[in-house]
Amino acid sequence: MTDNEPADPARTERLLARLRQLPADEPPPGWEARVDQRLAAERERARRGRWLWAGGAAVALAAAAAVYLVWLRPRAQPPEPMSIAVVTGDGTRRARQATVGDTVRLTGHTTRRHGELRVYRDAALIARCPGEPTCRTTGARTTLDLTVTSPGPYSVVWLESDRPIPPPDADLDLDLLRAGQAGAVHHLDELTVAP
Repeated sequence: MTDNEPADPARTERLLARLRQLPADEPPPGWEARVDQRLAAERERARRGRWLWAGGAAVALAAAAAVYLVWLRPRAQPPEPMSIAVVTGDGTRRARQATVGDTVRLTGHTTRRHGELRVYRDAALIARCPGEPTCRTTGARTTLDLTVTSPGPYSVVWLESDRPIPPPDADLDLDLLRAGQAGAVHHLDELTVAP
C-alpha cells in the first residue's frame, strides 16, 4: 500500500457514492432565517455584555464616591480653641485693637467635658467664665463679654479638661501650673488695651 492508495478501497467507494447523491450546491430550505436568528442572538448577547460592563462601571463609580465621602473627603476644620474680638462702644467690631471702654468678646471652644475662660491683668485674675454675669455657655462654646476699664496688657486663658478644672486662687503662673497638674490644657493669648 502506498500513500496515494486508500486503506479500505471499498469504504472509500461507498463514501464517494453517498457524496454523489447529495444535491448540487443547493443549501437546505430556511437556511437564511436560521442565519439571521443566530446573528440576532449574537448581537443580543453582545448588547447584554455591554450593559453588564456599564452596570459594573456604575457600581465601581458609586463605591469610589462612597470611599471619598467617608474616608478621603476633607473634614471641616474645628474652630480655634480660643478667639478674641473687640466690640467698640457703637457696636462696631474690630480686630484686637481695644481701647478703654471697649467690650472684648472672648470665646473658647472645647472638645472636652470642661472649659473655662480666665482674664488676668498684671498676673491677677479679673474675670472668670463661668462665673461672670456676661458669661454664656452654649454646647462646646463659652463666651465672655468683658468691658475693659484700664489700659495695658491683659492675659486671656482658655482652659479645657475632661476632669473638673481647679478654681483659681493665686496668680496666672500658679493657676496655670495647678490646672496643668489636674490634667487641663491651656491656651494663652495677650491683649493690649490702649488708653
